[in-house]
Amino acid sequence: MEREFQLAPPSAQTANTGQNRPRDPLDRYYTPKPLARALTALLDVKRGDRVLEPSAGGGAFVEALAGRGCRVTSLDVDPGAPALHMGEHAQVCDFLEYPGSSMGFAWVVGNPPYRDAGAHVRRALRLAPRVAFLLRLAFLESAERLPLWRAYPARHVYVLARRPSFTSGGTDSAAYGFFVWDLNHTGPTTLEVWADETGQAELFGGERG
Repeated sequence: MEREFQLAPPSAQTANTGQNRPRDPLDRYYTPKPLARALTALLDVKRGDRVLEPSAGGGAFVEALAGRGCRVTSLDVDPGAPALHMGEHAQVCDFLEYPGSSMGFAWVVGNPPYRDAGAHVRRALRLAPRVAFLLRLAFLESAERLPLWRAYPARHVYVLARRPSFTSGGTDSAAYGFFVWDLNHTGPTTLEVWADETGQAELFGGERG
């Protein structure tokens, strides 16, 4: 398992956090592992696929993807991130400064810092043909994102019926979706409501994209 611990300056990030809680200086608000497992089950990843997790944090997506036989590269700005001890390859760096174009990634999957989400989407689609990010549903809004949506319309958005908790003490104040991009997709973006009850995923309004 290859490791590179060359610290790059952390980028300014905002993360998913509960209401009225002091912010962690490195925005270490990790995706719950059961949620990451359920969301990655929606993706058509294949054993042996090279997958990049750009803000790997606690390693929930890394663990879920590795469990499906993917070869996962983990990135994080925090040298203490648990995910840097998981996967096939790990590096301490800012994803927006990560070259990685020769790695042949099939997917980029994760939960990026929301403030830089648009830049993460654009960077991810330059590194892989398919991208899946857990984002606030407000990512669908804003005139500033219209150029992004015109250039890179998502293939599918799974709207989470229940707001997740990133702090182990209450849910976030925002609604979330799992956004999936595919550079080979030519139709409109489709959307459906998704819930995961005791491991039994439930979809409303369509089939899995």
